[in-house]
Amino acid sequence: MRALSLSRPWTTAIELHGKRTENRTRWTDHPHLMAQAQRMVGEDLALHSSGTYDKQGALYVQRHTGVLYGRKDTADKAITSVARVECLLRAGDPCPPGQEAWYFGDTALLLANVRVLPEPVWVAGAWASGPCRPPSWRRWKPDWRRSPTSASAAPRPTRASGA
Repeated sequence: MRALSLSRPWTTAIELHGKRTENRTRWTDHPHLMAQAQRMVGEDLALHSSGTYDKQGALYVQRHTGVLYGRKDTADKAITSVARVECLLRAGDPCPPGQEAWYFGDTALLLANVRVLPEPVWVAGAWASGPCRPPSWRRWKPDWRRSPTSASAAPRPTRASGA
């Protein structure tokens, strides 16, 4: 499974506020990145909430949701959800219904079936869109395939004790 790092609070907008387009304008002029994005279509993608906080992004999210997420309001350096990549949107493609506030009209991944993990899986590093195989990741695999309603009933992880 690939993972994609997003500055905070964009992962929260996807998980809680119906944002289903992940804009990647900087990929447009790079054929290798566009080819990589096209290969993601139809696959699950782990969403990594990076350590970077986007203050302008937080203000944008607030304008469209009424909620201002501060630096400490969202998990950082953690995988927080998994989503299916429905398609790759390109310049000139029509805006998906309901995404008018979120799609900026250039290259974007259209996401579906967003499943929030019961607890964040803490993973540092910029994941860009590389493979994701941290050690603690394996325990969540059965839960990723569940619907959002059954994922909330998934067992919580326990930390191994030294005793």
